[in-house]
Amino acid sequence: MITKSVSRVLLRISAGTALCLAAYASAEPPKVGAMIPVQIEVLGSPTAQINKCERMRGDIASAPDDAARIQRALEVIANLDVVRRAWPKATDAIVDAALMQYDIAMEFNMPRNAVDALAAALPSVEKSRHEPRLEYRLGAAYEAAGDLSAAESHYHAAEKSAHFKLVDRIEADDALQHIAMFYARQNKPRESLKRFRAAADLDGQSPTLKVLHRFAALKEAVRLSDDAGRDEAKREAQALRDAIKDAKDKTKNKRSSSDAVMLTDVERDMQRVLSEVGL
Repeated sequence: MITKSVSRVLLRISAGTALCLAAYASAEPPKVGAMIPVQIEVLGSPTAQINKCERMRGDIASAPDDAARIQRALEVIANLDVVRRAWPKATDAIVDAALMQYDIAMEFNMPRNAVDALAAALPSVEKSRHEPRLEYRLGAAYEAAGDLSAAESHYHAAEKSAHFKLVDRIEADDALQHIAMFYARQNKPRESLKRFRAAADLDGQSPTLKVLHRFAALKEAVRLSDDAGRDEAKREAQALRDAIKDAKDKTKNKRSSSDAVMLTDVERDMQRVLSEVGL
């Protein structure tokens, strides 16, 4: 593929990036908002650009130290941003680039960089099948950055999207788990319970994941302060028993030893959780 241009641009330092760049040595961290140079190479198509960034991403681990790895990560993020800027109508490529930017930024504890990448890509996918995929990740990035209000807003946007029901099961499962854990960390067990239930009830959900989500829902149910009769906990306990039985029936001929151990552990832990609340 013919290279269109090569240039060096300045990339703004976020708080997380500054800490990462300083962590490998005793040097003072660069100031938040400072600019560092990164090299940008624009290729002839979005596919070529993304493929090049995949190769660059593979080279991050071989950098000699943490600072060099962060520098390489930032260069990959910057080169991925070319896709959105150079090919604004290539929606699928914009999404692929944004998702890679998110993965890299979160891996290197740079949630603000993840926020910037996803927020910039979001207008390109509004009301499309990609919308909930970016929205829930944007919620996760904001949560990691400490902006809980923005995180909740984007989590809600993902769930309310008309396209959320069209997201494949693995993506939907990941999104619902992110949202459920967000509310668990905010000590909102009823909201968390709803999402674990929804994850368990996804079409095509695997029997073992259904058990794990039902157990998570039970643990949230027993935390409810507005359920004096423990009705929600009783309901979830029965749903978990049914899920365990179903998992045993469906996997009896192909169940791995790890699945068998997991099911046994969940049964034991379920009894412990219920006994702690007098059920």
